[in-house]
This record gives sequence, structure tokens and C-alpha cells, in this order.
Amino acid sequence: MAMLNAFAFSVPRAEAVPAGSEYPASWTIAGNVATGTTPSGVVVTATLTGPVTFAGSGGLVFGGPSPAFFPPTTTEALQFINTTCTSTAPSGCGSITYAFSEPVTTPVFYTGDIGSGVIPASNPPTFSEYRNTPQTLTSGGTFSLDTPGSQTSNVAITNGGTTVGIINPAGRVGTAASTNSCDPAGFGCGTYAISTPTPTVESITIGFSNAGVGVEGDAFTQVVGITPLTPSISMTKTVSPQTISAAGQELAYSFAVSNTGNTALSGVSIAETAFSGTGEVGAIVCDVTTLAIGGTTTCSATYTATQADVDAGTISNTATASGDTPGGETVTSPESSAEVTAAPAPALTVVKSVDPAGQESYEVGQELTYSFLVTNSGNVTMTDVTVNEGEFDGTGELGAITPASVATLAPGDSTTFTATYTLTQADVDRRGSTTNTATATGVPPTGPPVESPPSTVEIPSIAAPALTVVKSVDPAGQESYEVGQELTYSFLVTNSGNVTMTDVTVDEGEFDGVRGGPGADLLVLGDQLGQRDDD
Repeated sequence: MAMLNAFAFSVPRAEAVPAGSEYPASWTIAGNVATGTTPSGVVVTATLTGPVTFAGSGGLVFGGPSPAFFPPTTTEALQFINTTCTSTAPSGCGSITYAFSEPVTTPVFYTGDIGSGVIPASNPPTFSEYRNTPQTLTSGGTFSLDTPGSQTSNVAITNGGTTVGIINPAGRVGTAASTNSCDPAGFGCGTYAISTPTPTVESITIGFSNAGVGVEGDAFTQVVGITPLTPSISMTKTVSPQTISAAGQELAYSFAVSNTGNTALSGVSIAETAFSGTGEVGAIVCDVTTLAIGGTTTCSATYTATQADVDAGTISNTATASGDTPGGETVTSPESSAEVTAAPAPALTVVKSVDPAGQESYEVGQELTYSFLVTNSGNVTMTDVTVNEGEFDGTGELGAITPASVATLAPGDSTTFTATYTLTQADVDRRGSTTNTATATGVPPTGPPVESPPSTVEIPSIAAPALTVVKSVDPAGQESYEVGQELTYSFLVTNSGNVTMTDVTVDEGEFDGVRGGPGADLLVLGDQLGQRDDD
């Protein structure tokens, strides 16, 4: 007979009992309620209604070895008796609801029909005739484990008011009597996966009705196995590029998330647990946030590297993925990390100049202002930046370089140091130039201090030697000079050039006095005059 509200499903045939399927090893029965606990701690409460009653608990089969596809012990099955009900309506002879203390998945229906016979007043009953065979189960319908003429009750399975399908896995029914006790000459038994309308369930209801043939009384056994939810999620984090060289470069983070458990997950999200970057990671966006069992999604985010990140040398990012089970439990993945390396390339340049600039020649006493333009030409911040004088052939004292140091200099930034110097006569006397060479030094975030290539400024001093002489006589200004008058000639020699002169002398040029000197001329004349008077 067909059941109402049949559930259409497309679950493939199961070829084996799901890994992890479990059931209570024993039951405690009180009236119409049986309670048992699975090995993982799921409490199963079985509540029976209708004419069908509990006959106790025990093995699924009697009178022979249990097939390999049955639970291995002899205490896990619930046994039922139907003595008077002849209703063929769905659940017309009652039902049993298995309620689970937490959501479970992949329920499995194990059953072993105990067979026909007159049910005595004693409990449990005894049987002398076994003529039941396994039956093919029709999805969404009731089924009977017995052959026509048997009295086994029809069975229907529902979940949440919706009739669910039953799958008859290959190899999950009785075989020859030589291997188990479920052969056609014995009684029907089987293991059947239940296709549920949702991936997880919190209860399963099995309804009983009469097959419409045979005697009214029957006894049968059953166990519902379940697979506890073992939610699990994994995540692998990657980043591209893995190496950067400058601030401002964008990083693309990718989070590959997989549902590795046995239940669907919703609200899938990524949480950063550790991040060494100094900026803000962009919003993390996932392609989808609900994952079926085995489902995957990719989440992504971007980040722009800062100068502090480059200075640090690495950007480390650790995250986890999480999702919620249908029962509201949150499961979190192990941490996954991605690291970006910032290869340091510290460098400085210095350009030295002088003010005033561009003169062909500089003079003694002229004040010069040297400027040192220092630029951070690398990719990391430099600290304690200073200018160091190298070769300097000036003969005077170079003024202090100011500032003495600059605390920090970011990549691409420049700063100017200055110093003054007054040109000396010795500098000009060299008849060439005054040379000044300097370097800049700074300390990178890691490694030894870095020195720039040198920069040189030359101050030309073109030699222009010159002398002037001004000759005078004392006494001066007379209209006429007399014989015997002594004259004193003066030679005022002036260095009118720009270099120091040495071994300075005065040389007589044209002179019309007699006998080589002015005094001699007068004496000779006097002598002549006196001699003439004597005569």
C-alpha cells in the first residue's frame, strides 16, 4: 500500500554503511519509552505508540549467525509485538519515534523479522515457523519484510512530518543460509540507508501497519543507527605576491575553505588571528558562505603595504575559518598563515654644492656656504643620518655641519645639511682650487650602517700675481736742486695681485746720473770744480 505525502529523493544507492555509523549498545525500557546512548554520547530516546508494544531488547536475529552487515552484538535491538492490529493504514498499528539529543546524519535502518506463529500469553513469544524473506524497499512507500501470506507489519518512515525514502543497498539483504540466518528459508532481514529531506535530522519516526494478509500477530526487531555530526572545516591561506620591494604595493590574500565534516555549514567566515602589518586589511569577501558536505569556497582580501611593513622586512598574516552547523555549533579550522618578504635595499646619495656658485675665481676672505643634499634612494627608512667630511684641503677651519644628524629619513625623502668656510690666502696661493669631499651615512632597520658614494665640490682660485712700484724722492717738490744736496729715493712696492709674493726686489731701470749713482755725480762735479779753483 502506498504512503501519503511521499518524499521524492535522488540520493544514490549506498554501497556500505556510512563510516562512523553507531547505535546504542543496550537499551533501558520503561513502559513505552526506550533509552540508549551511542558510543559518542548521543542519547537516543525511542517512544512507542499504538497497539504495537515493546517485547524487550536483544539481538536483531535469532537462530543462527548474524550477517556481516548487521551490528555485531546481541543487546542493541528493540523487539516489538503486534498481537491484534489489522489496520493497513500508515501507522495504523502505531509508530516509534527515535529522538536524538543532537542533530545527526545518515540514519540506517536495521531490521530482522522474527517470523510468524501463534503468540502465546508469555512474553517474549516463541516461534516455530520461519518463512520470511527480504523485500525490495520502494522510495517513499511502506514496505513489508515478509512474503505474501506473512503477518509482518508494514513499515513507514517519516521525518518531521515528511515521508522519507528508503534505499536498499546492494548486498545489504540476506544471502544463502550457509553464511547467515537471513536466507529465504529463514526470515527477512536487511540494512537500509534512509534518505532524509534534510542533511541532518533530530528524529526519525517509523510507523507500523498490518500487511493485510496472514495472521494478526507478529513480532519483529529493529535498530536505527545514526552518524554523529563531526563538523570540520579547513582553510589554506595564500598571498600574492610573496615578495615586495616598496611601500604602496598591493597584496592579494586568498583563503581556500573546505567543509571537511559530515554536515553542512552556514555563515562561513574568516577571522584574522594575527597580523604584523601596520595598515588595515580590506574586507574579507567569500564567494559563498554556505557549504554542503565536501563543499569549497574561496574568500579574498587585499592589503596595501606600508613603509613600516617594508622596514620590518616581513608581513605575517594568520587566520582561521569558521562555520555554523545546523544545530548552531560553531566549528573553527586550524590556523593558516601566509608571509610576505620585503627585501631591504638601503641606499643614500649626497650632492654637495657651494654658495655663491659659478664664480670663475674666489677671493681670500670670501665666505662659502657648503650644502649637502642627502636623499634616501633605498626602500627602507634610514635613521641617524649624518654627513661626514672626507677629503678637504682648505687650510682654514670648516664650520660645524648642521644639523648634526637627522633622526629619520623615509625612502624618496631628502634633507639638507650646511657648513660654512672662509677662504684663506693659503688656499688661493695654491694656484688651483680648494677641494671638499663628503659622504652621507645612515642606519637601516636591519644590518650595518650604509654610506653613500662621495660628492665633491672644487672652489677654483685662478692665480693673478701682480706688483706695483711707486718711486719718490725726498726732499720733494723743489723747483731746483743744488750741487751737494743729498736726495733720498723711495720705492713703494705693492702686491696688487691675489697671491703671496716672495723674494721681492727693486731693480733700477733707466737712470741718467753719472758714474752709476747720484751722489757720485755730484762729488765728481765738486771735485772738478774744486780742482779748477785750486789752479
